Amino acid sequence: MLTQKIVREKFKYINGQLYTVLASGKVAKNYLGQKASGLHRPKAHVDRVAYGLYRIIFLYHHGYMPNHIDHIDGDFMNNRIENLRECTNQQNQLNKKSKPNSSSQYKGVFWNKPRKRWTATGKFEGKKKHLGHFKVEEDAARAYDNYMKQFDSEFIYLNFP
Repeated sequence: MLTQKIVREKFKYINGQLYTVLASGKVAKNYLGQKASGLHRPKAHVDRVAYGLYRIIFLYHHGYMPNHIDHIDGDFMNNRIENLRECTNQQNQLNKKSKPNSSSQYKGVFWNKPRKRWTATGKFEGKKKHLGHFKVEEDAARAYDNYMKQFDSEFIYLNFP
C-alpha cells in the first residue's frame, strides 16, 4: 500500500512538480511525471505502478489518497497543491468544461439540428432540466450559467465566471 512516508522518501515536491530523490539525498534534475499516451496526463511510477501525478502530490501533502480529486481551475496539468481538493464524483463532474467533441464550445449547450437552434440544459444532483432553445450560442450558455448559479456550489464550472 502506498503511504505518505513512501512518497516522501522517493519524491520531493517543488512548485507543483515531483522530483525523484536520489540515494544521496539530492533531488534529480529530471521531472518525474511522464505523459500517458494520447491523454497527456502526467503519471508517477512507484514500484512499477503508475499513479496520476496529482494523486501522489495530494498524498504527499495530506497523508491519504481520496477516491476523487478535483483540479479547482479545471486544468489537469496544474498539479500545485493549492489547485487540488478532495471531492465526490458528482462534484468533479460539475467542474468539467465542455467536451472537446461537443457541438458547442460551452458547457450545457448543444446544437439541436431539427430545431436549428442552440439548446441549453442543466443537470444537478441527477436532475436534468431543459432551459430552452436559442438562436445565439452565447445566450444558451448564459441560460445554463444562470440556472446553475442557483445551486451555490463551489464546484460548478460556469461558461462566463
